[in-house]
Amino acid sequence: MRKVTRTKPTPTIVEDERGKKSISTKKWNTQLVVQYVIEDGGWKTVAELANFVGWVAYLYNLRRVRARITLMVKMALAMGKFLVVEKDLKIKNHPVGRVKVWDGRNGDERTLVCAYIEKLEKRNDLTSEQYEQALDLLTAVDSQIDDK
Repeated sequence: MRKVTRTKPTPTIVEDERGKKSISTKKWNTQLVVQYVIEDGGWKTVAELANFVGWVAYLYNLRRVRARITLMVKMALAMGKFLVVEKDLKIKNHPVGRVKVWDGRNGDERTLVCAYIEKLEKRNDLTSEQYEQALDLLTAVDSQIDDK
């Protein structure tokens, strides 16, 4: 009997002829989504993240993206970056509306970062090592701002 082996394709970021970036496998990959947010640098709405993955921006898919925001924040922390998570105040219960990489210059964004890190710590979503790493990154950014 012949043994059949299958290999899964490695997900990568691809760009179509219109310049739109997406994941090649059309499946969620936290590392690639965080890399996309970091490389772009601007605000990314939940709908834009859903479209990047290859999902249509229906309510069901937006909920799926919002459920993975915590994983994205943890992955960005592991990369030495902070993701600013902003709530959508137009929607009832104020779910996550958009995210971006915090560059350290905006004080309002610092407040959002600190509040979200504290929220994750209270919910026990961060280990003590991740929390300490987050605090170290915050103090490092603060010292860079003070030096300027």
